[in-house]
Amino acid sequence: MRLFLCLSLVLLCHVANAQSTIMVSEINYHSDVGLDSGDWIELHNYGTSTLNLSGWRIADDNDVNFLTLPFGTGISAGGYLVIADNLDKFSAIHPSVTNVLTEDLPFNLNNDGEQIRLVDNVGNMVINFFYADSLAWPEGADGHGLTLESYGVNNDPGLPESWFDGCMGGSPGTAFVACPAPAIMFSELNYNSLNTNSIGDFVELWNTTNATINLSGYTFKDQRDSNAYVFPTGTTLAADARLVLSNNIEAFLLTHPTVSNYIGTFDFNLAGDGEVLRLYNASDELVLAMVFDDDAPWPTDADGLGYTLELNYEGGAIHLSNGNNWIAGCLYGSPGVAYHPDCSVGIVENAIASMNFDCYNTLNTLHICVENLQQQLKVEVFSITGSLLYNGRLPRDGNIHIATNNWSAGLYVVVLRDSHHGYINKVYLP
Repeated sequence: MRLFLCLSLVLLCHVANAQSTIMVSEINYHSDVGLDSGDWIELHNYGTSTLNLSGWRIADDNDVNFLTLPFGTGISAGGYLVIADNLDKFSAIHPSVTNVLTEDLPFNLNNDGEQIRLVDNVGNMVINFFYADSLAWPEGADGHGLTLESYGVNNDPGLPESWFDGCMGGSPGTAFVACPAPAIMFSELNYNSLNTNSIGDFVELWNTTNATINLSGYTFKDQRDSNAYVFPTGTTLAADARLVLSNNIEAFLLTHPTVSNYIGTFDFNLAGDGEVLRLYNASDELVLAMVFDDDAPWPTDADGLGYTLELNYEGGAIHLSNGNNWIAGCLYGSPGVAYHPDCSVGIVENAIASMNFDCYNTLNTLHICVENLQQQLKVEVFSITGSLLYNGRLPRDGNIHIATNNWSAGLYVVVLRDSHHGYINKVYLP
């Protein structure tokens, strides 16, 4: 009897330890039709010893929907186990993942959210929580190609803030890391223009490979399947090149008259409070998906203050849905070219021969002088970091005088724009 009690106590201690070292670390409950791996759940043993799951049951909110894990099922210390509802679908998308249970989950995960329960082999409830697809939960996982990824052990899995949008297709069977860099990236976004100078919404696509990509028949969508733009036949993107997709070309060209690598228009707006963006190839396979937002850690200067979201990327893996990987770029953006801290890069430095464009300064005043003025010109003055300090029209006599009392010493960029070109000059204020 004493030996039996000791063995029982050992078993109970093992179960108690098990309960504290296993978690649901990733969920795929609603696949995008262009990247359908079925429904699956990833379990993670964050303990320091192997966890034996023989005889444990995983279930949803219906007592008749459960799977008893077969004898010999275990997760090593720090390891992961994927349980899928359709092994064929799962393996078609994730052929290299081998730590997946060979028995299919006998129920689907509800696209609207539901309960997930894990019960040990003596009937103790180890995991019990509800996920949902409501607005507070990461929207990229609700049929848009991304998965629910847990922030970690110390987070309540029943709370939406405990989860984030993972990689496209997920990272089943492994710990989450930055996602493999796709061949095509979203590299710049303009989703909420300055009220006084709307340039429309646009996304910039960047070919990160060393070969031309044929975009004929590709489709760009936001989170609504009905909002779709199909790329025209013959659209290509050269190696390391960029292409701007605009929803208002006329407004775009008023501010960016020198940009020629653009297409459009797509007939929907990008949500001002963030949303899902997706790109499909000509075979309707999802090749790119991300979620952006207008709250920190996403740069808030891009939310109606005239700046754009610029991808901060130096090579290697990247998580596009992480706001820390984006910066507020130049005023009005740098569409069609790589971002450069000197925001005058990309503006044509090309004074018309018949027009003498000069800048100089006297005490607390910047003088801009244009001789032989033959057309109306817009005047902008930027700091060397891209901040807009002055925005106006050049008078008919071609002379304008701007007070600089509160400007610090340094180099400034003066831009004159007509309807087709931008002309720049630079002036140093002591």
